[in-house]
Amino acid sequence: MSANDTIGTSVERVGGYERVTGTQRYGADLHFDNVLHLKLVHLNCGHARIKAVDTSEALKIEGVYGVVTTADLPQPVPRFGPAINDWPLLAVNETKFFGEPVAVVAAESRDAAEAGALAVKVDFEELPCVLTIDDALNPEMP
Repeated sequence: MSANDTIGTSVERVGGYERVTGTQRYGADLHFDNVLHLKLVHLNCGHARIKAVDTSEALKIEGVYGVVTTADLPQPVPRFGPAINDWPLLAVNETKFFGEPVAVVAAESRDAAEAGALAVKVDFEELPCVLTIDDALNPEMP
């Protein structure tokens, strides 16, 4: 078959019919019994030194089964990454970017996991962000 034979011809896409008709099953469509819901805890800043993580209030919330912090993980903390395994599972001593997880709450429902995550208290010191080449070259910057 040459390129001229395919121009102007519809090609059936794998899974296309299922997507268009709504019969395609996605991960969000799958439901299992007896599962725990997880909620990541993160700071509202991009770079911070973690002084302490207090999970005591989160553990009091009905439906919360546990909270995992860096202290609960094997040391050194396991790492992962898309190309190089250089990202810790949870932030170790400091966060390097906005949204880096500090703890994980496991609960019997999404609502309990959310409430537990909000109840985790993180004592931290916000650090300056390195945003320019000059900042990166400055030995006084973190």
